[in-house]
Amino acid sequence: MKDVFLFCTFSLCVQMIFAQTTPKSSSNSLSGTKNTKLLFVKESDTIALIKNSSHEFTTMLSKSFTSQVRVNGDTDRVPVIKGYKTTYLYEKKGKAYFKYWRFREATSSAFNTYNSPDASDPTKEYIFSMDVNEYENITRQIYKRFKGFSAGAYTVPFRLRGIGGDDNFDFESSLSLQANFIVGFGSKYNKESWFDASFGLGLTEINLTEKNSDVAAPRTASAFTFSFGGVIKAAQFVNVGIFIGMDNLGRADSDVNWRYEGDLWVGMGINVSFNKLTTNSSPKATEQNVEKVK
Repeated sequence: MKDVFLFCTFSLCVQMIFAQTTPKSSSNSLSGTKNTKLLFVKESDTIALIKNSSHEFTTMLSKSFTSQVRVNGDTDRVPVIKGYKTTYLYEKKGKAYFKYWRFREATSSAFNTYNSPDASDPTKEYIFSMDVNEYENITRQIYKRFKGFSAGAYTVPFRLRGIGGDDNFDFESSLSLQANFIVGFGSKYNKESWFDASFGLGLTEINLTEKNSDVAAPRTASAFTFSFGGVIKAAQFVNVGIFIGMDNLGRADSDVNWRYEGDLWVGMGINVSFNKLTTNSSPKATEQNVEKVK
């Protein structure tokens, strides 16, 4: 009972810490977009929606087929190039306003066309506008690959013990409660993570028998469990988890000579329950390479 009480207290502390450090959604958010805020500009009847998100063009359009123009330059239309990345600044009166990520080659025509006519003067950076429907239809939002931290509890239903041993191999189902620190990673084109790595600590119920320990009759014992592994999310409601870990019996059962004391095990599970990790954060605008954009 003491072990269970300590584990429950530890789990509660983990949840409280992450609950306090998780940022809350802005109260000014609109349409479910956390990065969207209201901006009252000079005209009293004008409202601009601040986006502050990163987007990548998904198609090629010549000057004749796009509404893209420079706001602080000449009014000639500028072609859209597939793969070029932009920072969506704000929306105003049906127009999307954005700027291009800087191109690495400051002397290239792409830099002079989409970034600035003068690389030495950052105040001359171009801002572009486009019909908002066109912009949102021909771009896709990009996100950070790192989706964030979380904490939660999960179980590893099946464990393989004694792998590689002469006659120690065993396959068992164990009841285990663990508190886990979880880190999510995913595609830059999706909010959700597709791989979650975890580090867990907890308690496991161990089945002691005459074959695996020095006990007179079968019984159970509690073990402290450490594990590390990950979950691959093949689909929205399908995931596969693979873990490695070790179990150590408590002091009260240290004299039973359990065969797998401190040995590594491999655990597997399908549809392992994890908290969903998502991000609304855009990646930091970095330099893009003209030659690599197609």
